[in-house]
Amino acid sequence: MKDVLVVVPVRNGEEDELFGETVNQFVEQNQDNAEDAPFMMVKSEYRSGELFKTVIFEDSRPASQFQSLWRRQRRKLAASGH
Repeated sequence: MKDVLVVVPVRNGEEDELFGETVNQFVEQNQDNAEDAPFMMVKSEYRSGELFKTVIFEDSRPASQFQSLWRRQRRKLAASGH
């Protein structure tokens, strides 16, 4: 099985903080059944001076769930004027 990658550009400190909060929220949402909890890793890297976070999953379902959660959180941040 191939890993599924969710690549997130992080544009500023607020987005970086929001990313960490989103990862924590995702883990909390999936902790009820530890045996079926998704495996995930997070890698940070700079490309041409920009920060990117890559979240690595073993399955596409939790990757899609995380990506949807991140998009919702980011829209909230944008709506708040940040």
